[in-house]
Amino acid sequence: MGILPGFFMVSMSQILLGYIVRAFGIKGGVVIKLLNEDSLTLAKGLEVTVSQKKSPQKILTVESVMDRGRVFFTEITDRETAESMRGAELLVDRDTLPALEDDEYYFSDMIGASIIDQHGVIIGRLVDFSTNNAQTLFEIETTSGRRASIPAVKPIVLKIDEKNKQITVDL
Repeated sequence: MGILPGFFMVSMSQILLGYIVRAFGIKGGVVIKLLNEDSLTLAKGLEVTVSQKKSPQKILTVESVMDRGRVFFTEITDRETAESMRGAELLVDRDTLPALEDDEYYFSDMIGASIIDQHGVIIGRLVDFSTNNAQTLFEIETTSGRRASIPAVKPIVLKIDEKNKQITVDL
């Protein structure tokens, strides 16, 4: 089960490409879990914003990209610093990316969408996204006001209607 094809996460002006999941090597390498595994966005020279919950955002420059999501940033030169970046979000400016295909859209464009079950019953609305390192999660506010997470994977997410801002799920 992987992320739904055609999805990219984004804030208003920045797109969430993925997360730093761990360090590797002794020279500051990190392993990145991309939300869209087919993305070719990470490339030498790309500036990314790194966001961590308890730290100010940092701008880092991609030094090199290797197979299996391994990346070196110019500004990270030791394992200790790389380890401290675990869980950080990687964001890029939305306007630096190519135009989307007709069947693609950004996750953030769906914020506020109604979440309905396969029978048309409203479950809640999409308020945010998160990850459990295995998959992206839709964070929803239920009709009772509670918060819940739904994996954004094909067996659960049946249909996404961007025009009507509706996501149909089979829980």
